[in-house]
Amino acid sequence: MAENTFDIIVDAGQDYVLNAQYLDTKGVPIDISSAVFEANIIDDFVDQQALGSFNVSVTTGVSGQFQMVLPSSVTSTLTPNAVLVNPSQRVALCGLYDCKMTLNAQTVYLLQGKISINRMASA
Repeated sequence: MAENTFDIIVDAGQDYVLNAQYLDTKGVPIDISSAVFEANIIDDFVDQQALGSFNVSVTTGVSGQFQMVLPSSVTSTLTPNAVLVNPSQRVALCGLYDCKMTLNAQTVYLLQGKISINRMASA
């Protein structure tokens, strides 16, 4: 699912908002009005310790639009993993996330990627 990989950087202590749209292979929006979402953050693939969850909501169902929000209460608790992604900006890798949607009894992973924290951001 490499085409669904999207790495994100969040500011420590700030809300993070990602607006997205679910389209078919021809670029036509799919109605997600009745979809159920789950989006979680884990520390890595080895022990999969939960670090937090996104709040996901449908913004315009018939147009396939949804929003993922990682509240400041979660971003303020994220801690860097051992390796800095960009030392000059003090951005550090925290873990991995994914977002899955269940629609009409079918589950689809919409997005996945690395989540990094900008530790220089003001809380």
